[in-house]
Amino acid sequence: MTTVTLIIVLRAVHVLAGVVWAGAMFTLVATGPLVAGKTSAADAILAVRAKQKRIAMVTGIAALLTVAAGMALYGMLHSGPQSTGDHILGVAALIAILSFPVAGIIGGPANRKLGRLALLLQSEKREPSAGEARVVDALMARSTLATKIAAALLAIAVLGMATWRYF
Repeated sequence: MTTVTLIIVLRAVHVLAGVVWAGAMFTLVATGPLVAGKTSAADAILAVRAKQKRIAMVTGIAALLTVAAGMALYGMLHSGPQSTGDHILGVAALIAILSFPVAGIIGGPANRKLGRLALLLQSEKREPSAGEARVVDALMARSTLATKIAAALLAIAVLGMATWRYF
């Protein structure tokens, strides 16, 4: 494989996987927890958790592909003297990488607690008490906040990567 072909393949992987990664986060922010048609609170929580797990798996793979291809491209194309644009590109890359653990650190514990509560409610075949409903609301708010922060970081990263060459 020639160097030009490798660059084209890496760029295609980087851009397409990045679109999936950022697009999934933007879609989550725009749509929120879609749980229409669920008959109980436990079913609704489990539906949200199932959606989050599927999206986390897809975005995790897309993020890894995006970062790996991006690092390879950066090493191949930006190894010489660094311009202002190169620095912007590097910072954008770090911001994108940061979005992944930020979402996991902020949203991960809340999502796991939601899952455990939903399984408890489902096993006991009951709706949440008033106190549990407040906990669900707080955990959902934390999960939503994590998604919004990750999406905002990715938006900044995408803008930096889209514009770096003009600096």
